[in-house]
Amino acid sequence: PGDGGSQLEANLTGKPSVVHYICSKQTADYFDLWLNLELFTPLVIDCWVDNMMLVFNSTTGLSSNMPGVDIRVPGFGGTSSIEWLDKSK
Repeated sequence: PGDGGSQLEANLTGKPSVVHYICSKQTADYFDLWLNLELFTPLVIDCWVDNMMLVFNSTTGLSSNMPGVDIRVPGFGGTSSIEWLDKSK
């Protein structure tokens, strides 16, 4: 599926900086990143954008996650993670 059709989970492993004091630098486990509608509230959305952002390396031509952010697709290769994007539904 396209990038809008798969769930994403993130684990913050020690971000060097955050955009707001309310944003976490570290989490104990993976949490829903896409799609979690609770992350689209004022100020919190800035944390979400910072966690979703990619860093481009112009030397290698590759993009990678922000430092301290590990993103995975739950159930990669299966269909369970595309049946419902918002797990609260």
